[in-house]
Amino acid sequence: MAHTVLLVQASELETRQYSDYDNLPDALQGVCHMFEQHLKKSFPKNTEIQYDLSQLFAYIDELTD
Repeated sequence: MAHTVLLVQASELETRQYSDYDNLPDALQGVCHMFEQHLKKSFPKNTEIQYDLSQLFAYIDELTD
């Protein structure tokens, strides 16, 4: 599989960040991890986090760039 670079700008106030992955499946896993970190920040008291694909897709759609 091809080498993958993921560029993300979470909000207009943040700078762009990049992540480097060996392949596309690893990059997709990285997106899921980024969303999970967002959920942990948003709900710090929750010890268990559950989400479905529609919530993940909504998060991706809300990213600035």
